[in-house]
Amino acid sequence: MLGEALAGQRRWQESVYCYRQTIRLNPNFYGGYERLGDIFTRRIAHRFYPWVKKDFLERGELDEAISCYQTSIQLNPNNWWSYFQLGNALSTKDQPDEAISYYQQACYRQAIAAKPHLVNLSWKFDQPRNPDFVIIGVGKAGTTSLYKYIAEHPQVIPPLEKEINFFSHYFNCGLPWYRSYFAPEIEGQRFVTGDATPCYLMFPQADQRLFTSCPSTKLIVLLRNPVDRTISHYYDIVRASYEKRSLEEAIHAEIDILKDATEATLMDGTYFRRSWNYLLNSLYVYALKRWMSLFPREQFLIIKSEDLYANSATVVQQTFKFLNLPEYQLKSYPKHYPGKYKSQPSDDIRQTLSEYFKPHNEQLEEFLGVQFNWS
Repeated sequence: MLGEALAGQRRWQESVYCYRQTIRLNPNFYGGYERLGDIFTRRIAHRFYPWVKKDFLERGELDEAISCYQTSIQLNPNNWWSYFQLGNALSTKDQPDEAISYYQQACYRQAIAAKPHLVNLSWKFDQPRNPDFVIIGVGKAGTTSLYKYIAEHPQVIPPLEKEINFFSHYFNCGLPWYRSYFAPEIEGQRFVTGDATPCYLMFPQADQRLFTSCPSTKLIVLLRNPVDRTISHYYDIVRASYEKRSLEEAIHAEIDILKDATEATLMDGTYFRRSWNYLLNSLYVYALKRWMSLFPREQFLIIKSEDLYANSATVVQQTFKFLNLPEYQLKSYPKHYPGKYKSQPSDDIRQTLSEYFKPHNEQLEEFLGVQFNWS
């Protein structure tokens, strides 16, 4: 569709015009309203950026998006996406309580589309649940793949989206808002649900917030060779057009930023957001010490990312066991979002990173009592 193609090129006004024409020609086509709403909300997807939100509030486009989704729902009450996006628009407008019922309806409709037998069961929306598990880290370590593998288990009902970011960016929306992303108690149905927001591990306050809100939730952490994770992180930011420096420039700049860091300042968030955190987000031991000072060790499943890549079936069964789920064999284990680099990092920068991380990795192995054998 032309409107979608124009939106893909960020030609927003032309895309809006196309969808408005579609609606004018076919006013009963729910998809036209939904897609027009998506054009408005797509530009404010990162609603934790206050300057972006302010801009679109002033333009009145949030109100128009809300109206589009409301009309879409009237025309097609079974389409979960419009409920979800309406909830997002209301949340962006600082109306999280009003968003809850729409998230609940979206969660229900998404779940029954994937698992039709759930439609015949009683969903108790007045009995919301905390997540049974949260994948708290780390980014660029296989969290999306593991999350999708877990979601394939017949006794798992995934949340509305993988990365809810509640304990990092949306905590002020309130716990009822967070719980509305998950299926509530369902009569006669035992199931597991969970969140997968890999920024939680490193995010200051996320540990305390999660512990206060969900103290019995199980925590899953994937740890990847920090050299590989750091390089992958850098190229991810390059692809997003936020990073213009060379890999070498970015790495040496952060080494300089962290040159006076102590264990205390690495644990307390002093250096968080002073840069893109390519190195900081690979210093796992300090974040884990913070989390494990709150949660008992038995609530953690620590997974070496290289094991997930090499022996996916074994690691997934280990994860199911940790979540008290019966064994279930997946048909395949595709790798989601594999990183591709335009040019391979030099041996020199890999050596620099390896030497930088070596003492921190040794601390990690001693703290966890696990040998990672990263080089």
